[in-house]
Amino acid sequence: MIEHHLRQFLKKFHDGRAFLLALSGGPDSMVLFRLLLQENIPFSVAHVDHGWREESGKEAQQLQELCNECRVPFFLHKLNIQGPNLEDRCRQARYAFFRQCLTPQMQGVVLGHQADDWSETVLKRIFEGARLTKLSGLRPVTQFEEMTLLRPLLHVRKKQILSWLHQHGHWFFEDATNLDPRFLRSRFRLEIHPFLEKKFGKALDSSLVRLAQASLELEHHVNFYLNRYSILTEEDRVSLDFNHCIPQTDFEWRMVVSSFFERQGISISSHSQQQIIEHLQRRSTRKTLRLKNCYVTLHRLVLTLQPVMV
Repeated sequence: MIEHHLRQFLKKFHDGRAFLLALSGGPDSMVLFRLLLQENIPFSVAHVDHGWREESGKEAQQLQELCNECRVPFFLHKLNIQGPNLEDRCRQARYAFFRQCLTPQMQGVVLGHQADDWSETVLKRIFEGARLTKLSGLRPVTQFEEMTLLRPLLHVRKKQILSWLHQHGHWFFEDATNLDPRFLRSRFRLEIHPFLEKKFGKALDSSLVRLAQASLELEHHVNFYLNRYSILTEEDRVSLDFNHCIPQTDFEWRMVVSSFFERQGISISSHSQQQIIEHLQRRSTRKTLRLKNCYVTLHRLVLTLQPVMV
C-alpha cells in the first residue's frame, strides 16, 4: 500500500534527479528512507539535531552510522536556539540548512508529512480563518524559498506507516517533543483534535483531507481563471485590468483580487479587499488607497499597485 503511494508519486513528480531527505529518525521520515532505498532512488540525508533532548546527539550518531552502512551521503546540523518563538525559529533554521545541502543535481527536499499531519494543518487553518484556496496548507510539491519541497506520504495514515515499519522490522525514534504542549502542533494533536472527534462522534481525518484536496483544486481553478485577465507590469507598478473580463459573482471578485495580491507577495485584509472590490464595481475614478507596503490606485476597472517609497 505505502509502496504503491510512493510509486504513484514518483511517476507523477520525480524528474530523475536525486533527492535530499529530511531525516529526523521518526517513523515518517524513516519509512521514506527505507522506501527510497528499496526503490533504488538516489538520495542524500539532512539531519538536524535540535538539542532539545539529552539523547538527540546519540540519535544523530546512529542515523549517521545507518547512512554510512547504506552508502547514503549524510549531512548534520546542530542547533542551539533558545528563547521565544522557538518552533518558528527552529523551522527557519532547518530550511536554511536544507538550502545549504541542496545541489543542482538534486530535485528538492523530501519531507515526511503524512495524512494525519495534513488533516491537523487543515483544522488549524480553519481556526485561523484562512481563505478557501489556502485551507490545504500542505501539498505534494511546492516551491519554498527557492527550494522544491516534496511530500510523498500525504495520502498515507500514520497507523499505516507504523504498521509497515513493524512488519518489516525497521527501527525508528520516538521524539518526546512531539508530545510537548508548549508547541501548537502538539496541542492540536493531543488535545484539540481528539476533543473534536470525541464530541462529534466520528473520525475527522478523512473529511479534512478531502477538504484539503478540494482547496487545492479550487486554487488551481482560481489561478487558471486569473490568467484570463490582463496583467500589465511596467517599472515599479503592476496593473490588473477587468475591462475585457468582468467577474460575474462576488465570490469571483474576491478570489481574483485576493489571488492577484498574493501573486505580488502582498498581504491584504478582508476589509481592504472589500473596499477595493466595491470601488471597482462602482467604476470609481482615480481612487487611491494606502496599504501597509503599497498604494492601490483604482480607475474604473483597472487596479494598479505601486510600492511605498521609503
